[in-house]
This record gives sequence, structure tokens and C-alpha cells, in this order.
Amino acid sequence: MGHEERGVIRVAVVDDDEILLHGIEAWLCQGNPNSGGAPDGLEVQVVATAKSVLDLLSGASRPGPGLPSAPPPNYSFHRNNGVDRPLNVGRASVPSMRPSPYTEEPTPRAAAPVALMDLRLRDGRRVAENVQALIKAGYAVVTCSTIDDAGFVHEAGRAGALSYVRKSREAGDMRQALAAAARGERYVSQSHAALIQRARSYGVPELSGQEREALRLYASGLTMSSVARRLNVKQGTAKSYLDRVRDKYEQAGRAARTKLELRDRAVEDGVLSTPRPE
Repeated sequence: MGHEERGVIRVAVVDDDEILLHGIEAWLCQGNPNSGGAPDGLEVQVVATAKSVLDLLSGASRPGPGLPSAPPPNYSFHRNNGVDRPLNVGRASVPSMRPSPYTEEPTPRAAAPVALMDLRLRDGRRVAENVQALIKAGYAVVTCSTIDDAGFVHEAGRAGALSYVRKSREAGDMRQALAAAARGERYVSQSHAALIQRARSYGVPELSGQEREALRLYASGLTMSSVARRLNVKQGTAKSYLDRVRDKYEQAGRAARTKLELRDRAVEDGVLSTPRPE
């Protein structure tokens, strides 16, 4: 499918890494036909960057050259949000996206804008909350991270994100995911496929946001009372979160009875990436 048929892929980037935001346009657009790089038939245009979803949707984002920062018009999305997809890497079709209230298929130039969102935003909001806010505003959502976290990827997929891509030196995989999202299609990257396979093979339990955060804090070395203070709940409530985490890992066939075992599970599933809480 050629460049003219695909049209321009409009992307808003949400990431709280200032260095990445400064260079994201050059990095994502390096394969564009006029960039001098190896063309992939796609033309990506970064229309805005923001450090949080709220900044993007409130108009506090930084627009690309000569482009407005206002959110795009709302679109109606019809898609299968399940993440337990076949492991064929590449495009996986989902129902078409149609701009509301029209019923005919949109032309390629009318493709939905895409939000590329980092999964580990330090904004105090749940991944699902951010994904749903972007979808409500009219964006198709692609998530990314430097660390594969099966729980976060699963939560984002259930909330409506179409794809997950790991950040890397090469932008090709991410450009393909963005192009698929603009068409209302899912793109299964190598890293996403590996997470799905790992979840099937090792039984990654589905934790709630509070359970995940309690596990992260406790596994990082904090006491139960410190975990409760961080979560702003009673100590008994924090303990109940961890008890449910233990039960879910037990049901998944992966013991997590002791604090050391909980830490092992947290590291294995990407819940804990550093020895200390952020």
C-alpha cells in the first residue's frame, strides 16, 4: 500500500521524559519519504507533545510547527479490546473506525489521530483512566514503554488501547503500530507478542490498580505501615490488597507467600523495575 493511499498519520505524543519529547518528532519521522531515510511508505506527523494526558486534552500541549494544540473532534470507536490475540506479529484486523455520525467508510485522509502514550507516566493516574480519556477525546491509542510490564499492557488493552510497542533505537515497529491504529487496526509487535506468550505460559494474574501498587511498594522493601501511608489507606486495607495478590498468584500457579517471593513475582511481571519505590 503506497504513501498516497495511506495518507498522513497525525500523532500526539504523551510522555513525561523531557529528553524524549524534544527528539520524538525527528525520531518518529525519520522514515518519512522526504527524510532521506529508508522509506516504509508511511508519513508520520507529530502534531503535539505533552507530559500528561490532562495536559494534552486541556490544550496545554506543545503543538508541532504551525499546528494548533486543540484536541481533535470526537470519533466513535468500535473495536475488540481484548489483548489475548493470536501471536502472529503484524496487523490484526479489528472492526473499522467511522467518524460519528457518518456511516460510510472514511477515506484514508480522514483517519483518526493517534495518541502515543507512555505506560509509566508519573501523573498519579491509572493507565486505564488515561487510555479511556484519550479514546473519549477521539484518539486511537498506542502505548509504549522502555520496560515490558505485562500488567500495564493488559490494563491498557482492556481499556481500549490498540497496540503496545517497546521503545527502541529503531522507530520502524512503532511507525507500523501508529499506522495501524490510525486505520482502527491492532498491530502486534514482537514485544507485545512475547508478553502475551509469557502471560499464557506463566500465568500472569490480573491485579487491580491498588493491588499492583501495594505489591510494588511492599516488594520494594517498605513495611506494611509504610505501604498503607503511601496508599493513603488503613494498614488492614493495605494488608488485604496484598492478601488478594497472594491469592491471585496462588491461583495462577506461582507461589508468592513470602515477601521475597512477592518481590520475585513483581520483578518477573514488570511491576517492580527498581529496588526502591519511585
